[in-house]
Amino acid sequence: MKKWLFFLLLSHAIGTAYLGNPTLTETTDKGFFLSKENGLEIKTGYQREWVFNRNMQTISKTSKQTMNHFTLISDQGVLSCTFINHLEIYGSAGTSHISTAHYSTQNVYNEYASHNQFIWGMGARYLFTTWKDVSLGISLFYEYTHPMIQWIKINALPTSFKTKANIIYYEWQIGLGASYRIHLFSPYVMIKYSNAMAHFRHLPKDLYPHTHRFKAINRRHFGLACGLSCSTSSPFSINIETHIIDEYSITLTTNMKF
Repeated sequence: MKKWLFFLLLSHAIGTAYLGNPTLTETTDKGFFLSKENGLEIKTGYQREWVFNRNMQTISKTSKQTMNHFTLISDQGVLSCTFINHLEIYGSAGTSHISTAHYSTQNVYNEYASHNQFIWGMGARYLFTTWKDVSLGISLFYEYTHPMIQWIKINALPTSFKTKANIIYYEWQIGLGASYRIHLFSPYVMIKYSNAMAHFRHLPKDLYPHTHRFKAINRRHFGLACGLSCSTSSPFSINIETHIIDEYSITLTTNMKF
């Protein structure tokens, strides 16, 4: 039986970004209309991601401060095309929500929450090699969202603002991993490198008297992802994945192959 890789490289999200099981395509041999022998596969799915903490820090000319939390929840649809069982190109789109908090240089506790707004991503995966039930591969991914800020609190007190306060968040990731097929199940592990950036813009003067914006970046660039996929020979599959070290998140996905 042929073995081939299925990576999805996420953040995210939302965010952080969802990486995916290296053998997820291998677990769903049959589609509704296409099979492996066609050399082309089309798959669609649903992805729910909970990023509990992206481990971000604010940056300025005078200080670097760890954000107390940076959470993101997203719901996205995913569409992917696989060519000759080795190269996959995919895109995702949906909605996401960001909430975060940190202490300013004046030791003031600021909290932010965004509206549920549009998020999109795109990427590619490539299979390096297979040996028996083990698959190895690489993936690239980029994700972007630009939500408006819904509310801001200063020391737990809501503050009113008339500016168009917003957050621009984007990140790219590259990952290398391996998976092992055990009947219906495929556990996997991946090492990843990520670079995330958040721009907070058009903030009210109550927050920072001398500026209306600041930036935040991820504190740790290297991380680990572990997951488990389950599927029969039907066109459907399900996957659960968790990220640690650079971020703390859980992602649940379902897929259907055409």
